[in-house]
Amino acid sequence: MQYLNLGCGNRFCNGPEWINIDFNSVYDNVKSINILKGLPFADESVDAVFSSCMLEHLTKDQAQKHLSECFRVLRQGGVCRIVVPDLENVCREYLRMLELVRNDEAYRAKYDYILIELIDQMTRMYSGGEMLKYWQSPDKDEEYIQERTGYPEDLKGKLPLRIILKGKIGYVTAKVFGRLPFYQKYQLGKFMLSGETHKWMYDEYGLTQLLKSAGFQNVVRASAGDSMISGWNQYELELDGGKEYKPHSLYVEGVKIS
Repeated sequence: MQYLNLGCGNRFCNGPEWINIDFNSVYDNVKSINILKGLPFADESVDAVFSSCMLEHLTKDQAQKHLSECFRVLRQGGVCRIVVPDLENVCREYLRMLELVRNDEAYRAKYDYILIELIDQMTRMYSGGEMLKYWQSPDKDEEYIQERTGYPEDLKGKLPLRIILKGKIGYVTAKVFGRLPFYQKYQLGKFMLSGETHKWMYDEYGLTQLLKSAGFQNVVRASAGDSMISGWNQYELELDGGKEYKPHSLYVEGVKIS
């Protein structure tokens, strides 16, 4: 068996059946590959393709081309598993919180957060955006963030050293050049091309249609611990101690029939 784990970040498998791939990686067992240039694998050479929280960082056209590449490299009967933030879920939660906060200001912190979850990563113009500011605010609702996101380590103040150093260097550079118009435009363009922002969002219907248009059939909604990929649960790519790693995600799978 041969499986691809695309855009894996720091969640990868060491088993011989897995090839872990990211745009830029510091891990020895993760290959640095720009998937926008295609997948460097032969036609019908892999049994499963998996990506989590990656497709939304591509434009809709890029996502379509990428899924066509996934279809190409999969063998007949192979599974493509895509995990993205669930647009329908966050929209429904936003509307729920909007109704609650209208009648009770005690829901203000939750309302502020769900609005950020809905739009910040599509609109932010600097790293971290409004979400990072909220995480660092004394008025944040930590329990609600944990419910929505799985309580990221960044929220606990345990930022990696490389991020701290990058932030300090960026702060000093911005102090020196920040008022220069050309530098502001350069920094904005650099950030928008960094891959941090969301370029599109998906609900179950939209993602299903995208997979079908790439040629996949038997497209179904799955869950964190449920997959057509053989032996899925043993890899724990989407579970931490039996709990969903990215709560409220959308899990969709399709099969290459022909």
